Amino acid sequence: MSPMLGTPSDLVTSADRCNNNYTACRFFTQKVVEGLELHMNQSEEVKFYSGVNIIVPGITSECSFFVKARSERGTVAHCKIMERVITATQAQLCSTSWQTCPLRTYFNQFQA
Repeated sequence: MSPMLGTPSDLVTSADRCNNNYTACRFFTQKVVEGLELHMNQSEEVKFYSGVNIIVPGITSECSFFVKARSERGTVAHCKIMERVITATQAQLCSTSWQTCPLRTYFNQFQA
C-alpha cells in the first residue's frame, strides 16, 4: 500500500497505469533513510552507551569510513570498517589521525 493512499487500491499495483515503471507512478514515494538507518539493518538494534559514544557536534573526519549519525540521545560516530558505533575517544582519534589509522591502512591493502 502506498503511504499516499488511505486504503489499499489496485492503482498502486496496476502496471499499465504506471507504464510498467513503478517509480513513475504518481503514488510511488521514495523512503528517506537517515541517521543510523544508513548503516544498520533495520532489524538490527543499535546499542550504545551515551556516556561513551555521544560525540561533540564539531567532530569531523576526512576518513571515508567515518560517518556521523544523529540519534534520539545525541550524535554518534560509526566506523564502516568495524561496522559499529565507535566511542567518543575513537572518534576524536579518527578526526585528528585518520591517515595513520591501523584499520584504515589494513583495509586499504586489500582494496588495491
